[in-house]
Amino acid sequence: MADDTIVFFWADHGSGYPRTETYVYDDGLRVPLIVRFPDKYQHLAPSRPGTAVDDLVMHMDLRPSMLSLAGMPGPEHFQGRVLFGPQKNQPRDYVCSARDRLDNCNEVIRTIRTEKYRYIRDFLPHRPYAPLYPDGGFFREVPPEGPSARDFWETSCLLWEQKIHDPDGVFLMPISEDFKQYLVRQDSKSCEELHDIENDPEEIHNLANAPEFHPIKEQLRKKHFDRMVETHDLRHLDETEIVARTVVERGSVNYEVGVHCDNIERVLETADLARLGEKGKRGLVECLDDPDSVVRYWAVTGLMSFDWNDGTTQKLVDLLEGESIAVSPAAADALARTGQAAITTSALCRVLEIDLHWG
Repeated sequence: MADDTIVFFWADHGSGYPRTETYVYDDGLRVPLIVRFPDKYQHLAPSRPGTAVDDLVMHMDLRPSMLSLAGMPGPEHFQGRVLFGPQKNQPRDYVCSARDRLDNCNEVIRTIRTEKYRYIRDFLPHRPYAPLYPDGGFFREVPPEGPSARDFWETSCLLWEQKIHDPDGVFLMPISEDFKQYLVRQDSKSCEELHDIENDPEEIHNLANAPEFHPIKEQLRKKHFDRMVETHDLRHLDETEIVARTVVERGSVNYEVGVHCDNIERVLETADLARLGEKGKRGLVECLDDPDSVVRYWAVTGLMSFDWNDGTTQKLVDLLEGESIAVSPAAADALARTGQAAITTSALCRVLEIDLHWG
């Protein structure tokens, strides 16, 4: 069998420690890929046995590559590239990755990496770097006192006993004053990060605001924005919007909802406004009146990174009673962050009663 089989070995993500798994740095995204070609198939290999290939590759390249090795064409909608054999594509100039929901922790983070640089765009910068599990994480019920599960719940899930832990709950680290200086302990995140991987392989120093790196940041930002438009980045539709449009409007799968979202560029432009400071804030306030619920959702979400006046507060209050099951909870979240949680209760209860939301 060994003489007749091409063997692939790869991993899914980095280790389960802070700033690795679930984070879009190399420590979380860079994984091994080893392919063994037996002698009879050496002519299909990209290089000699025992050598390393420095091409930028993605998990999505594996399926078209395997089909190509088997002499089968891949569907046109495949976004991956063929890595081996006579149909081998040219190496990429960059790769794109994403971080979205993990269990009950929601994020929308995108990144593009070249051989030398990584650019990161965080669309929920008002959220902390190390989000906790305020509802007890994966515990369906509060564990009884005594067992070790209770100790974990108290040290990692209670807001007044905050600890750093990985998403699987196997690594706990007490928070010291010295540790709080690191990004992973900040209450909010930067909209943008730029890292020089060649000179800063640990991706510690954010160069996004360094004037000398501005052209590189602009170039990578545009490449990545164009990529999101090209692929109809579905996660920029809130999950409840995806469900509503899938079940009610199209009766089809999620991917088709994204493909048929004919204003995806408008949605992405709205989601991007939060990084533009006061100019972006004015644009977000204007978008609160947009007829598209996805645009309104990102307008509300973007405003969570700013302070606002009474006029904007009233707009958010009005959105509480809107029909969108994405916009109403987002408006409640924004208002609660300014100490006005009491006025959001009825709107949240109404959303919880919608079968579509939870069914």
